[in-house]
Amino acid sequence: MKDFFEHIDDYMAGQLTGSEYEAFAAELKQNESLRNAVRNYDSAKRLSEGLLEIDMLETIQKLEEGDQATPQKEIDKKENKNTGRNWFILISMVMLLSFLALWLSNGSTSDLDKEEILASYIKPVDGDATRSIDTVGMNHFQKGKYYFALNRFNESEKWLTRYIEKEKDQQLLSQAYFWLGSAHLEQWEVKEAKRVWSKSEEIKAKNNLRILE
Repeated sequence: MKDFFEHIDDYMAGQLTGSEYEAFAAELKQNESLRNAVRNYDSAKRLSEGLLEIDMLETIQKLEEGDQATPQKEIDKKENKNTGRNWFILISMVMLLSFLALWLSNGSTSDLDKEEILASYIKPVDGDATRSIDTVGMNHFQKGKYYFALNRFNESEKWLTRYIEKEKDQQLLSQAYFWLGSAHLEQWEVKEAKRVWSKSEEIKAKNNLRILE
């Protein structure tokens, strides 16, 4: 029993016995692709049966349109071809379903990592950031901190970027980079957050970089 995928039907139907069953069961324990194929067997089989039914309807339609003279050998050949094609489709769909399951699993892990990182990184805090509701008298840095405190991170990013473009003082720039990196991370722009924090001399920015490593 070299190609275990060809024996999935027999396994699911309980038709494997003796050494064949033992070999299949042993392979099932160590072969994740085979386990996924067995797990998704019912869904893949329904899909394959649906495709086969469509193909049969097309054949019937052609016969009704006047192709009754098709030789029996050609019909048999087509049936064999369809069987092979349907097996290919079945295995392909099983692989696709397995890939989707893996992708969803990885997506869940990424979401979990995202929540953990956003909960653990050092977030900038300015108690005076929202004291005023009038942003007219604020400079770009103050506006950036103001919108960050309101969780309007896209606007915060905009104003902090404008501030950085014109500011020359290195200490103020270092602080602005720290806030800007945080605005990027809150929008889950991880690469940008790392790039910006690498320009900051703030200890908190350096600690945040370690979290993302």
